[in-house]
Amino acid sequence: MTLQNADRLVLKTWMRSTTTTVHYLGVKGSKALAENVGPLVQLKFLAIDLECNFINDAGCTALAEKLGDLVQLQTLKLNLRSNSVKNGGCTALAVHLSGLPRLESLVLLLADNGISAEGCKAVANMISRLPHLTSLALELTRMRDILHEEGCIAVAKTVSGLVEGGGGGCGLAVHDRLRR
Repeated sequence: MTLQNADRLVLKTWMRSTTTTVHYLGVKGSKALAENVGPLVQLKFLAIDLECNFINDAGCTALAEKLGDLVQLQTLKLNLRSNSVKNGGCTALAVHLSGLPRLESLVLLLADNGISAEGCKAVANMISRLPHLTSLALELTRMRDILHEEGCIAVAKTVSGLVEGGGGGCGLAVHDRLRR
């Protein structure tokens, strides 16, 4: 089977040094990755781990645009923890992922970026627009001084409306099965 015909893809990007794990994908690398993932429209499962890769809004937006083209995608695991993604990148991600008609399972890890209430509201809106979503793990931030209470409330209300037992607040992680 060639990569073009694959329906599952797992990508993890890092470089090892003698003392630590060093990540250097950056904006150019994330744009190149996006260009290569975009044509794989038959993918049903995609896991991308890009933690600590110096990805900013531009890189996140490029990736988001291509992820939005993967209309067969049923499961997405995206780890963008500890990058430089702000509200613009988060909003682009939310807008493009909300157009995935078959998405059932989403793991979206965005902690330790600069996402505020604006980005959280975009994510809340995205969640409400995914009709087949049955499983959600969401981590928006651990930097509580950046995330405003209204952003937490927007996400919590959206998730509470979908999940038996309700959602959480800052650092929301929902692993329950969703119900509509």
